[in-house]
Amino acid sequence: MERAAGDRRLVLTVEGEEDCALLDLHLDWRVAKTQFAGSKTAVLAAAERAERDGINWIAFVIDADFDRYNGKSSAWPAGVLATEFADLFVDATIASPEVISGVLLGHGAARARSVETALGSSLDRFCRETASYVGAIREAIVDGEFSITARGWNFSGIVLSSSNERDPLPAVVAEAVRRSSGTLSPDAVKDAVARRIAVPGEAHPRYLNGHDIVGVAAELARHISGRSVRRDSIAATCRVAFRCEGFVILQVVREVRAWAVTTHDIDPFRCTVAA
Repeated sequence: MERAAGDRRLVLTVEGEEDCALLDLHLDWRVAKTQFAGSKTAVLAAAERAERDGINWIAFVIDADFDRYNGKSSAWPAGVLATEFADLFVDATIASPEVISGVLLGHGAARARSVETALGSSLDRFCRETASYVGAIREAIVDGEFSITARGWNFSGIVLSSSNERDPLPAVVAEAVRRSSGTLSPDAVKDAVARRIAVPGEAHPRYLNGHDIVGVAAELARHISGRSVRRDSIAATCRVAFRCEGFVILQVVREVRAWAVTTHDIDPFRCTVAA
């Protein structure tokens, strides 16, 4: 871990390019920069090496995922900073819930309002509610209850299904059963979700995942606009829409700022802190 010649900037090491993309929008590039390690395992390993070698100009930021709930956080190296919820996108979405609705309204406001009426829910709430159901299934997978993958969850058709039933859970359950090639029963999936989410119809931050929120939003955007909308396009638009005032209050951003100011007397962000 060596600095490039002449580059004395602080470094924020994160898991992926999407984390860099969000942080870079608010970073003061004169004094700090981001780099991605490719995975949580890689970030944790790098943090251990930095601690061993006495390197203090790199901050290591990871996705919390379910680690605080299943005990894995106890194995984090000292000094590692983690998101408050599953990942940085979720943290930002919870702090600024209006962003999702705003991005979707941009695909056709009149049609978006019609979809909201059919769903019986605001667009951002529908995204969070649906994503939390998938997140509950993700935790069941982590806990060893199900032997399926949640990667690239398919939200196709969930808007049409939910506008008929006003409940996204049946479509989420159906996708889990499909992924199991029929080895999972709908009742088993519903039970796993019910044990984790006691109040149906509400978004539960513990179970939110940025990829799932974006996946639901992309399907809503397709339904609103009548054309295919890429998930990475939705994610990029949301990142730009997260304003400084919502960004600076994120727990992990405050911790990064505190580390930089306390250790190096440097504020790494362009966003000012409200008095």
